[in-house]
This record gives sequence, structure tokens and C-alpha cells, in this order.
Amino acid sequence: MIDRKKELVVNTLIIGIGNLFTKAISFLLVPFFTIWLTTKEYGDYDLLFSYVSLFVPFLSMQLEQAVLRFTLEDKNKGTVYFKTGFTYLLITSILFIPLALFAIKFEYQLPFVFCTVTYAWQVYSIEYLRGLNELRKYSIANIFCGLCTIFLSFFMLSILNRGVGGLLTAFGLSYLLTSIYIFFSTKLYIDLSIKIFDISVFKKLIYYSFPLLPNAISWWITSVSDRTIINIFLGSSFNGIYAVSTKIPTLITVFYSIFNLAWQQSAIVSSSDKYEIRKEFYNATYEKLFSFLFTSSLVVVTITPFLYRYLLGYDYISGIYIVPTLILSTLFLNLSQYQGGILLGQKDTKTNGVTTVIAAVLNLIINFLLISQIGLYAAAFSTLFSYIILFYLRLNKLKGLFEKKKILTQMAQASILLYIISFLSINLGYLWLQIILLASAGLYFIYINKHMFKTVVNKIRRK
Repeated sequence: MIDRKKELVVNTLIIGIGNLFTKAISFLLVPFFTIWLTTKEYGDYDLLFSYVSLFVPFLSMQLEQAVLRFTLEDKNKGTVYFKTGFTYLLITSILFIPLALFAIKFEYQLPFVFCTVTYAWQVYSIEYLRGLNELRKYSIANIFCGLCTIFLSFFMLSILNRGVGGLLTAFGLSYLLTSIYIFFSTKLYIDLSIKIFDISVFKKLIYYSFPLLPNAISWWITSVSDRTIINIFLGSSFNGIYAVSTKIPTLITVFYSIFNLAWQQSAIVSSSDKYEIRKEFYNATYEKLFSFLFTSSLVVVTITPFLYRYLLGYDYISGIYIVPTLILSTLFLNLSQYQGGILLGQKDTKTNGVTTVIAAVLNLIINFLLISQIGLYAAAFSTLFSYIILFYLRLNKLKGLFEKKKILTQMAQASILLYIISFLSINLGYLWLQIILLASAGLYFIYINKHMFKTVVNKIRRK
């Protein structure tokens, strides 16, 4: 039990070094994007990038998740797993390029295709590093990708003034350079050819990964299909406003995503532990995670007025009122992903997939029913409702490991308090009240998580 906790802390710290840098960039670049791009251009970019994330799972068939899972179990076969899967990915990429270029014509076609293919390669390569437990190399690769993104985005937008196409190209080049770095740093280029494709290994990988494809598509629907619907019914400018408002909760997601990557590995490894040991480990981790996410949500919702006042363009101000709902959505999403890590550790990809599909369908239905009546509020509410259902369904599946009634009561109380604080901070709009609430939320965050901070500091000192 103690070893599992130590392992989780250490993995989180190592992954966090690189991942925090990379994830933070996606938020820190937003103010510059709002300066360099109009609301329409930002809406177009955000929508196109959401389609990049949709096409990538089709190219890879989620094989990176299978390679991660089986390499963690047997690192000696890691190279065979990687090369077999990557050979398949190269073939699908070669087929995808002419199909995408000639099947559908649109303004930013070439940079979109380039970004999609290179992103698939980067995701696949970097997940392999996690499978090898090469977390330091994983962090270095993320930092390298982040630095490339900063430099190339500035070069394409500020110097060359290439707009949306230039931004997609900048991201695509960053992914390509990162993949090349991983290939050479791990010497994966050795004997990489179609001849090393192992059909029996491929069958093993695809049997595990294929059920995750509907899950990935459903995640896309629940996470970013809102942009497509907004673009159709309300237009690109509204999509740009909504896209910026969704960036605020990434302040929470940045830190959770770091934990989640480490958690997936711990959940997989701990799945072989005895039931009572696993139950104690999962509950202890959940309580600390909930405390951190909830107090983080309070800080983010109280800092939101200052972000819109001092960092984001005035054209985006109308999105501030849906931010609290999106923050609460993120809280339910992150806790659902925590549950999903446990299910993956148990190799229950079916439950992960089915619950995500249900959430995705509900998201679409609510969006279509309400978008023309209440506009952007429909997109935010549909996201929140779908994640609440996702959280409930997974909790119900794992009710033998968790106290269901206690957790549901806890989440209801947290939701009510978050909305009360957001109303006082955002809707009333008094600067003195906003400052008091932000200071109070910050102090509360530090007080509740002080033991976690002490643990992290001690680990860093020992390192």
C-alpha cells in the first residue's frame, strides 16, 4: 500500500515536470492568439483542431493504448509492440493523406492534414515512452514539444502573419520534431520496416485497442462536438468566444492531466493487488484528488473575472457567464477519468466505452434541443449534464470499491457551493468582493492541500 502511494507520487512528479510545461502553454498562448486572431479566425482554428483530435484515433486505432498497456507488463517485448503498431500507423497515414486532400476541399486543407498525421505519430511515440516507464525522457519530450510550439506559433503568426493555416502548421511541425526526437533518443529507427510487422502481435494489440475507438470518438463528442454545433447554428465568432471560455478550466486540467497519466500506470500495476489493498488505495487517492480538484475549482472560478479583465480581449467577455458551468463540468470529468483509470487497470474497456458513448449521445441531444433557444448556455449545460451521467455510471459500476451515497452527497454539496461562489464573484461584479473571494479561495486551497504539498516538497528534496 505504502509502495503504491510512493510510486504514484514519484511518477506524478516526474511526469509533471514536462507535462505541466506543455499543458500550461496551451493556456498561456491563448491571450496572444486572441490578439493575433479575430474571434472568427480563433473559432475556425479551434474547430479544425478539434477535428484533428477526432481523426487521430481512426489513424492509430488507439494502438498506442495497447502498446502502453502491454509494454508495462513486459518491457522486453516493447520494441516488437511499438514497431508492429507503428508500421500499421505509417500505412494508415499514407492512405489518409491523398484521401483527405482529394475527398474534401476546404481553405486550410494541407496544414490540417499535416497536423493530423504528425499528431498521430507524436501521440503514439510518446505513449510508448510511458510504457517503457521512461518518464524522464517522456518529460523531456513534452518540454521539447512545448518549446517548439511557442517558437513556431510566434514565427507563423506574428512574423509571417499566416493566420489559421500557419498555426496548424506550427503545431504539426512541433509534433513531427518531437516524434523524430523520440525515435532517435530511443533508437527506434533500427530495423523499422514492414518486414518486422508481426501479425500475431498486431491481433493482440488490436483486440485490446479496438473497443477503445468508440470510447475515443465519444470523448470527442462530449468534449468538442459543441464547437461544431455552435459553428453551424451560431457561427464562427460565437465558436471563438466559447473556445476561449473552455480554456479557463484548463487551469485545473493542466494539473489533473499530470496526475492522470501517473494514475493510469499505478492503476494498471495495482490491479494485481489484493482486493482490500486496492480498495484502501483507491479510496485514499480519491479523497485527496477530490479535495485538490474542488479547491482548485474554487480558485479558478474566483480568478476568472481577472483573466477576462486583464488578459483576454473585450470581444470575448460574453463567455464569462458559462465558465462556472464548464469548471464544474471539468470537476466531474476529471473524477470520471480517475474511475476510468481503475476500469482500464481491470481491463474493463467495455464499461469505459459504453459509459462514454451514453454521455456523448446525451450531450448531442441536449445541444440540438437547446442551442437555438439559449445559445452558448446549451453547450455548457449539455457538457455538464453528460459528465454528471458519466461520473454516476462509472461510480455505480465501481460501487463495491467506493461508498456511493457518500460520494454523491459530497459532489452535490460541492456543486452548490461552487455556483454560490461564482455568482458572488462573476455576476455581482464588485471588485472588492472579487479580491476577497480570490484571496479566501487561495488560502483555503493551501490549507486543504498542505499535507500534499509537504509530501511533494519532501520528495523533491530527497531527489
